[in-house]
Amino acid sequence: MVFSIIIPVYNIEKYIGECIESVLNQTFADFELILIDDGSTDHSLDVIKQYQNTDARIILIHQDNAGPGSARNAGIRQARGEYIVFFDGDDFLVKKDALAHLYEFRAGQDILVYPIKYMSDYNKVIRDSNVKYESALNHAQSCEELYERMLREGKILSSPCEMMFDKSFLVQNNLFFLEGVFSEDIEWIIRIMLAKPKIQFVNYEFYCYRFDRAGSTCNSQIDPEREKKIIGFIRNWFEILKGGG
Repeated sequence: MVFSIIIPVYNIEKYIGECIESVLNQTFADFELILIDDGSTDHSLDVIKQYQNTDARIILIHQDNAGPGSARNAGIRQARGEYIVFFDGDDFLVKKDALAHLYEFRAGQDILVYPIKYMSDYNKVIRDSNVKYESALNHAQSCEELYERMLREGKILSSPCEMMFDKSFLVQNNLFFLEGVFSEDIEWIIRIMLAKPKIQFVNYEFYCYRFDRAGSTCNSQIDPEREKKIIGFIRNWFEILKGGG
């Protein structure tokens, strides 16, 4: 199997159907779709089961609410594909040949990075990313040089949804998400950088991120204690990076 697509689901009954259909309608069919219901209290689970009854590629995992990091970890452990792609359940693919293009780009890399489109949940207008990756990024002689160029150009990797991963790279480097924290993506991506992956950048936009959905994590009320934890582990990893590991 080529792709394992991992999607945490928590109280998104209004959106998860569109997300699932955008995957099932892909022209490239060699994938499994792993949906982790993270203790939803709405009808998200019912929606997933309806699709699961019609397509054997859908794998459903149910767990008590433990957050997206825990859900993604469950998906990684279940995954049988050679490559892992992470989605958020309220997002969707805007091109039916997305997986086919990822398949073409896949060879020889630990991570494939691509820009993402954005859509306001209020006006439904889809806009292209303002990030374009220069070809020079694919010719950096070391991870240190790559990260320096990215920082200089203001291009910071911040979400697993903008990357495709070789599963063996994640598993062999024990790159599972830290559970029980807010904004676990930040800490996880720093550990990915420390593992010095082989990265390729492509300017192919197919993933649409819904950025202002009511009830989403990014629109949740700020908790000062959670923010302190985020700052703390960023500071710790910065010291590790500065010291060369």
